[in-house]
Amino acid sequence: MATVHTRYVTWISRGRRHHGSSAADIVTPLTTGATSPGTYQAWASPQITWSDGGGQHSAFFAFWSVTGAEGGAFVSSNPSLSRST
Repeated sequence: MATVHTRYVTWISRGRRHHGSSAADIVTPLTTGATSPGTYQAWASPQITWSDGGGQHSAFFAFWSVTGAEGGAFVSSNPSLSRST
């Protein structure tokens, strides 16, 4: 059985004069088992709103970044992700 770890994050910029950035989880990361062979499916809302210490924020879905997939790493801008395990 394959194990899939999913994180929904926002990127935090350090500003124009500082290099690098970091990610902050919007919701608690998920761990899901997927049958192997089989298909894993994930869905992301086109827009999400969340609150943190800096107030309330809204953002639009941008992309999935997948690592460790059977066919190798890939990026998808489709909010409905489906991949064979």
